[in-house]
Amino acid sequence: SGIQLRAADQWGFDKTVLTLFVNWGGRFAFGAYRWFDMVVIDGLFVNGSAFMAGAVGKLLRRTQTGYVRNYAFVMLLGSLLLVSYILYRSSMP
Repeated sequence: SGIQLRAADQWGFDKTVLTLFVNWGGRFAFGAYRWFDMVVIDGLFVNGSAFMAGAVGKLLRRTQTGYVRNYAFVMLLGSLLLVSYILYRSSMP
């Protein structure tokens, strides 16, 4: 009879679980994976870091003069800032 066939088919439970969680869930997971890979990994990390490296390079290009005196001045300035910071931190309670 019909009830026995439906009971033997577990009232369609296995087919419903397979459709919802395996088929549709698999499609959703694949779509989410593709979006995450394209937007976050490729977009933010790969292309974003390449863009930032280029932008920082363009900004710092002006500081590359080729004169040793300019580089020595920057090292002296950095050393003074470092010593000032150390003295400031050591004077705090």
